Amino acid sequence: MTKSRHPEKINKPFNPIKKKPSWIRSKILDTKVFFKTKEVVNQNGLNTVCQEANCPNITECWSKKTCNLYDNG
Repeated sequence: MTKSRHPEKINKPFNPIKKKPSWIRSKILDTKVFFKTKEVVNQNGLNTVCQEANCPNITECWSKKTCNLYDNG
């Protein structure tokens, strides 16, 4: 499976995603719910704002069954 990227990021391949510092990351509130949300997103080939922005708080949102989709078409 190839990761879908925003067209602007595809056109600028020399702009790597920078790693966020460990202190900025939130904790997973409910691992079962987080991984179920991740499974639903991946199985349906959905693009989320969280993934595209490399959001450090994705674990917090997905643990609450929350994600924002975007249309890259």
